[in-house]
Amino acid sequence: MYVRALAIRERALGPNHPHTAASLHNLADLYQSQAQFAKAEPLYLRALAIGSKSLGPDHPSTATSLNNLAELYRTQGWYAKAESPHVRALAIREKACGPDHPETATSLNNLALLYQSQGQYARSEPLFLRALAINEKALGLDHPNTATSLNNLALLYRNQEQYSRAELLHLRALAIHERTLGPDHPSTAASLTYLAEIYRAQEQYAKAEPLYLRGLTIHEKALGPDHPSTAASLNNLALIYQSQGQFAKAEPLYLRGLAIHERALGHDHAEMANYLNLLAILYHSQEQHAKAEPWYIRALKIAEKALGPYHPHTNLLRDNLAILYLEWSKPQQAQTVLSDGWPKRLDFFEKSMRFGRDSLRRTFVGNLQTQFSLLIALQRDNQAIREQGLQTLIASKTRNLEEFTGAIQAFRSRSEPDLQVKLAELDSVQDELAPLASPKNAAERQRKDDLLEKEDRLIAELTERSLEFRELIATPSTSQIRERLGNAALVEIVVYSELYAPVREGQRWGPSRYGAYVLTARGSIEWLDLGPVEAIDTAIRRFRFTIGSAPNRAVAKAAAQEIRRAVVDPIRKLIPAVTEWYVSPDGLLRLIPLAALPEDGSGQPVMATLQLHRLRQRGT
Repeated sequence: MYVRALAIRERALGPNHPHTAASLHNLADLYQSQAQFAKAEPLYLRALAIGSKSLGPDHPSTATSLNNLAELYRTQGWYAKAESPHVRALAIREKACGPDHPETATSLNNLALLYQSQGQYARSEPLFLRALAINEKALGLDHPNTATSLNNLALLYRNQEQYSRAELLHLRALAIHERTLGPDHPSTAASLTYLAEIYRAQEQYAKAEPLYLRGLTIHEKALGPDHPSTAASLNNLALIYQSQGQFAKAEPLYLRGLAIHERALGHDHAEMANYLNLLAILYHSQEQHAKAEPWYIRALKIAEKALGPYHPHTNLLRDNLAILYLEWSKPQQAQTVLSDGWPKRLDFFEKSMRFGRDSLRRTFVGNLQTQFSLLIALQRDNQAIREQGLQTLIASKTRNLEEFTGAIQAFRSRSEPDLQVKLAELDSVQDELAPLASPKNAAERQRKDDLLEKEDRLIAELTERSLEFRELIATPSTSQIRERLGNAALVEIVVYSELYAPVREGQRWGPSRYGAYVLTARGSIEWLDLGPVEAIDTAIRRFRFTIGSAPNRAVAKAAAQEIRRAVVDPIRKLIPAVTEWYVSPDGLLRLIPLAALPEDGSGQPVMATLQLHRLRQRGT
C-alpha cells in the first residue's frame, strides 16, 4: 500500500513534492517498525531533502524528518550520528511551534533519551523535566503523554538508583493511566511493570510480585495468552521468584514464556538466545549443571548463527557456558569454549572498538570485567590463556574511544582524495552493517557476511596505502611488544573480580582485586595477584587526601609506602634484574605516580632504582 501510494504521488505530483515526502515518511516508518533500518534510512534522507528544499530548512515538517532520522540512528545505537539531527529538530520546533508546544516536548524527550542511552544523566534530566512541564501545561496533568514523561524521568532516576524519586513518578503515571485508559489497558500494565522493577531492584519482592501478577493478567486478557508481551510478563515474574530462591515457581513460567516466544519468533531468532539463557541460568544457579548445559549450548549456537560468532552478546553466552564448566570441575571444557575462534574474536573486538556503533562498543566494555575475571580464574600455568588475557587487556586499553574518533576525523581531513573515498566507503559499509547486527533470515545473514568481507578488504587497502592509518588502528601483539622491549618489561595492571569455583556460600563473585600481567622480552607471561582493591584504594585515598597537608606528611608517606609494598614490591621481586618498566595502571592506581612512591627506610623514591614509563595509550 505505502509503496503504491509513493509511486502514485511521484507520478502525479513529482518526486520533490511535500506529499511525496509524506509518503516516503510513511514507508520509512513501516520499515523502521520492522527493523529494516537500511531500507528506512534513504527514505528519511530523501524526505528530509525534499522538505528542506520545498518548505524550508526551518519548517516543522523538516523538524519531523530530522527527528525521525535521529530516532532511526538512536535505535541502532549510532548515538553520535543521532545527536545533531535531534538538536536541530529541537531548535526548529522551539522557533516554529514555540518553546511550550507539545512538539517541542517530543524533541526534548527524544534528545534526553539519547543522552540517557549514553549514561549522560546530567544532560538528560533537565530535558526530561522541561518536557514534563510542557506536557503538564499544554495537555493537562492527567494526559497519557504526561504519564509517558513521568515514566521517562522515573527511568532516568532508576538508572541512577534514585529509587524513591523514581517510585513517586511511576505511581503518578500509573494513576493517570488507570484513570484515562482504564485499569485493564496495556499501558497500565507497562506502568505496573515499571513500578515493580523499582521494588525488584531494591529486593522488595513482596511489593513487586502483585504488580507483576496484575500486569500478567492484563496482558493475557487484553493481548492474549500467546502474545510476546504476555511472555515478557511471565519472565518478569519468574525473575523475582528466582531471586528469592523459589526455583520451582520460576521454572514453569520461564518454560511457558519460552514456548510463546518460540511460536512467535521461530526457533532460531536472535531473541530466543536470551530466553534460553534465562532458563539455563535458572538451572545453573541451582548447580544443576547437566540441565543447564544444553540450554546454554543451544543459546550459544543460535547467537553464533543470528548475531555472529564474535558479537558481544555471543561472547556473553560463551562466558556463561565457560563459567558453568569451571564450576562443574571441567576446566578443560571451559578453556576450549573460551579459546574457540579467539584470534578472530579479538580482531572483531578491536574493529568494533574503533569503528563500531556506540552501543556495540559500550556492550563490549561492559562485558570485559567478566571476561578478564574468567580468564584469570582459568589461566593458572596455561600460557595460551594468559596470552589471551593479556592481549585482550592490551586491546581494551589501546586508545581512548573519543581520542580515537578525533584522530580518525583528523586523518580523514588531511588524506588524499582517493583515501577519503575509501573512508567514505568504509562508513557506508558500517552503516549498512548496523541494522544487520541481528539478521532475521538467511538473506540478511549472507548480506552481513558479504559486508564484513568488504569491510575487511577496505581496512586492508587503507592499511596498505597509508602508514598513518596503519599506526592509528594498530594494536601490537605480545610478540611484537617482546621485540620492542629490549631489557625492559611491560606491566599491565587490571582490576578484576575473583571468580569462585565452586560457588562459596551462594556467591559466584568475590570482591574486586588488582592483578598484573608482566611481560619481558625472553620470559613467559607472568601473572601476579596484587591484593584486594578495597585495601589498596583505601591507601590511595588516604595518600591523596593528606599529601598536600604539611602536618599530615607522615601519614601521606606511610600511605605511599603501603601502596608501594602492595603494587611495586611484588613485581620487583618477580623480575629483580629488570630495572625499566612500561606500566599501564588501572583503577585508582591511574591517579598515583608510582615512580615517586618512597622506599622504606631511606625514603628515596622508587625512581632512584627503577625507571618507570607510564602508558596512557598503547604504543610501546
